[in-house]
Amino acid sequence: MKKNFKILNLFMPLIVVFAILFPAIHSYEHIQSHNVAHKCIKHQHHTAKTEFKIQDHSNEECAICHFKFSPVTTFEFVTFQFYKNSTIINFTCFYSKSFSAFFKGSLFSLRAPPTF
Repeated sequence: MKKNFKILNLFMPLIVVFAILFPAIHSYEHIQSHNVAHKCIKHQHHTAKTEFKIQDHSNEECAICHFKFSPVTTFEFVTFQFYKNSTIINFTCFYSKSFSAFFKGSLFSLRAPPTF
């Protein structure tokens, strides 16, 4: 178990170093392909005129070159809006109970303990 842990402790920093250095090394590939493209000129004889074409791929976007580490990851939360289709029903009540301000009766359940 300790041997696996030592291997993991060695392997993880190497992954981080590789992730940091690989785009820098990859940029040299673009420089080399740009230099080779200027040396490689194709002659095309489709018509009576001779056409010279240079293969230039520098305008293409490279996902490796545009990769950047960022301390904040953006999250997209998908939200749903639920609509409840309900009709408003007005209730009409003909029975009403009258309330008086004067207390009628006694409420034994609300009685407090006696005080001395």
